[in-house]
Amino acid sequence: MRRNKSFRFWILAVLIGIALSAFSADLPKARPEIVGLSSARLERLSAVMQAYVDEGRLGGAAALAARGGKVAYLQAFGKIDPAADAPMPADAVFRIASQTKAVTSVAVMI
Repeated sequence: MRRNKSFRFWILAVLIGIALSAFSADLPKARPEIVGLSSARLERLSAVMQAYVDEGRLGGAAALAARGGKVAYLQAFGKIDPAADAPMPADAVFRIASQTKAVTSVAVMI
């Protein structure tokens, strides 16, 4: 069960990275409640992502939640370059070594 949750998390992280780089600059921003999302639950997401960074399980990440064509949540965590102590920007571009992973994860979710 633990491995399955971890796998789902990484699929979600890849999809979020793709969405961030492709769509976040073009979408207007809105408060979460306006688009039907919960600020309290999004804060839980922030807490979990920050905990992963603090535990060293994740060097850095960016997360985006959009609904109805509006960005309700955009947050960056950790470092983009730990050696330079550079913080992760919300609009960071992530390299994916194998596009098969991205395509397969989207197909699985569909």
